[in-house]
Amino acid sequence: MSYLANIVGAFALVIADELKKRAIEKSHCSEGGAVALNQIGAREHPTIEDLRASLDVETHSAATRVVARLEADQLVTKTKAIDDSRFIHLALTERGEAIRNSILTDRRHFLENALSVLDNKEREILEGLVKKILSKLPFDNRTCDRSCRLCDTGVCKDPHCPIQVNSPTE
Repeated sequence: MSYLANIVGAFALVIADELKKRAIEKSHCSEGGAVALNQIGAREHPTIEDLRASLDVETHSAATRVVARLEADQLVTKTKAIDDSRFIHLALTERGEAIRNSILTDRRHFLENALSVLDNKEREILEGLVKKILSKLPFDNRTCDRSCRLCDTGVCKDPHCPIQVNSPTE
């Protein structure tokens, strides 16, 4: 392993661990709860099944337990789909939305602070390099959902998420 590969691995873990810790602190939930809040807020009419990949759980019942906890904490509401009552749509309550916004704001501040040592030209170079590396990594749809679990999906500039560039279509 090269030194560069080693420090990139360490860098990735430092960032991931810190984002996870901060999301848990801001949400007062488990990691799964914080992820579910973000994903429910980012999607239009998500279902429990939609959350499975982001939560990295194998069963519908495991995702249901995460949602039940959020519902008990009055962060999420469930409603039957109008067109098919077998499906339950999820939505954030005002409190759930406020917590999601807090998670995303804290995430943005942490990452911008980490990048503050770079000037604008260095930021452009880093952005290009990260996108180039991401475009060569093999992702399946489940990995894409999991990788973007705490993303602020509203800030992606490209028509497609750079994580999803090489993912298969469903």
